Amino acid sequence: MRLKRQATMFKDVAVESLTLSIELFNRPSGVAREHAIIMLLAHSFEMLLKSIIFQARGTVRDKGEALSHSLNRCIDIAVDSIKVVRPDERTLLLAIKQDRDCATHDLIAMSEDLLWVHMRGGITIFTRLLKDEFGEELTDLLPGRVIPVSAAPPTDLAALVEGELAAIAKLLEPGRRRAAEAGARLRPFLSLDGSVTGRSDQPTEAEVAAAEKQLRGGDGLADGVSWASSVEHWLRFAGRRCAGGRSAHWEGRGCHPGSTCRPR
Repeated sequence: MRLKRQATMFKDVAVESLTLSIELFNRPSGVAREHAIIMLLAHSFEMLLKSIIFQARGTVRDKGEALSHSLNRCIDIAVDSIKVVRPDERTLLLAIKQDRDCATHDLIAMSEDLLWVHMRGGITIFTRLLKDEFGEELTDLLPGRVIPVSAAPPTDLAALVEGELAAIAKLLEPGRRRAAEAGARLRPFLSLDGSVTGRSDQPTEAEVAAAEKQLRGGDGLADGVSWASSVEHWLRFAGRRCAGGRSAHWEGRGCHPGSTCRPR
């Protein structure tokens, strides 16, 4: 397929932003890591979707609009109009968009497990779109060794959610004066939860305050069930952990020929 010049430029920038996001994920320094990863991951999707839209329509502007499409508008067009993004993928992209807004305009904090889930889920969607729409493999553009790795990837969904909420509840204990940190860690969960209902705006302060109140009351962990379902949605894209061959690894990456890989 012959790509239009501007579509090629958008696609190249998308890959560059994803590359930087992956580099930040894998680097040992934690300086500005979470905010920068999410901002670049969201930018990579905005550029990739604009590439696809420009190739299909010859423009990334609505009639009468002076500015190009926002990420939210790109997602809507990709799902509802040109139908290259699947409805379940919309949920994940909206969560990334909300997290980007939080990282840009507010404070956001993620545990290593939750950040890993975001990156793996995002890369799965990016890889599919690149393959389906342009016939290109991400592994041809990036060495396989740079794909996000973790010394201890999450394997237990319930433990991930309960651990996060328990840590946030501890920050909210009387006398600790760490409500700002608790709010920063709650926002990614609220973004995930909101994206399932189709919300595209970042969580409001009222929503953060309501979640904090639930956790302070001691009954917030019960509400982790709904958040767990949102995280589980991400994990379907992040992949399943296998226990076969010579070592544990993530399905599709490291499965050895002839091994009896099975989900953990």
